[in-house]
Amino acid sequence: MGKALDPAHTEPTVDSAGCVEDPRLRTLGALWRDLPVGALGVPGRAAFDPLDVPRRTLPYLFVLDATESRPRYRFRLIGTGIAGLTGRDLTGRPLDSHAYGDFTDLAHRLLDGVAETRRPLGVRTRTMWLRDRAWMMAEMLFLPLATADGRIGRILGGYVQAPSARHAGISPRGNAMRDIVVIPQPLG
Repeated sequence: MGKALDPAHTEPTVDSAGCVEDPRLRTLGALWRDLPVGALGVPGRAAFDPLDVPRRTLPYLFVLDATESRPRYRFRLIGTGIAGLTGRDLTGRPLDSHAYGDFTDLAHRLLDGVAETRRPLGVRTRTMWLRDRAWMMAEMLFLPLATADGRIGRILGGYVQAPSARHAGISPRGNAMRDIVVIPQPLG
């Protein structure tokens, strides 16, 4: 199983599992993989159309704009399924400490890693849904999209409730700041 990620470290510890489990995330990954590849070796953001995402997956989709200024990431789109699970819709809002508190630096490191490596990333973690303040397991997928000027300008993603801690290799009573499993190359 994977090792825990301490947010104080700059490099995440990697789980050897190698793939996302949720079928909605697998569908999103397959859609991304089938998009035409641009100069950076990843699909261009113009090639992605949310209307091509199947109905069962669309509510769990998010799109982040990646800029070179601060705030670095801004939610362009949050699916209704994510908003329902978390109890808030962050569409148009920056990914900052107001939205993510102590997890902001960790979220930026993970997203920066996707942008720098130009590779997909899957993550499983224990997280608190704001709606009812209950701890849940979550699985996420981050997929880079390139701009015409040759940089990663968007990150397409999916965010779903995972079935249980058993699937994530994480203790249901662990420390959420340490209990993050990073899964590289989820689309293998």
